[in-house]
Amino acid sequence: MGDTFAGGAGTTSGEKRWTSLLPKAIADEYDVKADLKSMNLDDNTSYSFYTMVKQMSTDEAYDLVIICSGQYDAEETSALHYEALIRALREKLGDINMISILEHAQKDYTPKITGIQSLAEHYGLQTADMVESFRGEYDPYTTYDFFPNDEGQQAYCNTLMEVIKENTEAGTGRTAESVEMMDGQAANYEVLTFIPASEFDKTDNTRYTLNAPTAGIIGIDFDYINGENGETVVIDGEDVVYEKTKKFNSPY
Repeated sequence: MGDTFAGGAGTTSGEKRWTSLLPKAIADEYDVKADLKSMNLDDNTSYSFYTMVKQMSTDEAYDLVIICSGQYDAEETSALHYEALIRALREKLGDINMISILEHAQKDYTPKITGIQSLAEHYGLQTADMVESFRGEYDPYTTYDFFPNDEGQQAYCNTLMEVIKENTEAGTGRTAESVEMMDGQAANYEVLTFIPASEFDKTDNTRYTLNAPTAGIIGIDFDYINGENGETVVIDGEDVVYEKTKKFNSPY
């Protein structure tokens, strides 16, 4: 589960993505059939994945969750939203193995990376350190000095396999059953209410209105379209969210 780096950007083919390589490596190592379900949102944040988890079905059983997130988070809320994601996963999936990827693109142990490390230690997650794996070899492993190329995807797979083998042999890796919050603000994320656009009243081509007795932290699910984009959220006559107009152009 994660951002652009969980989606295989930078590879020459789908077969070269680490999400394709890893199930094969697990199958070869343990003589089992390994299935990987990729749940990625390109260019998105830990908050986005938290909302995805809160809404996902629990009909399927999983043995392992790999979190590949943080690069696109705002530094001031990165740890809080990452903690909300961990807690949402544990709520949905119970006592499950989790691995947090320390994403290579940070290039060093930035506040985002150390925040994830602290959360992993607190909640009993394992970490796959791609910062260390790419250290000194960044250019050969990336496209446009950012996306993991075929060699970088293989490095992701190899590092994850090392973590999996180490914890399989040691019998470790599961999250603790009950852990206190590191940040008390994480309590604000225990409940998520998703209101689809269909429940809003369309005032005109740019304004939508919702009359609802809701309270809490606001998140907006939106896509950019080619051209000028911007949004303002007004609650009881007061501007609470404002993003200035920006130009967006995509060849896709």
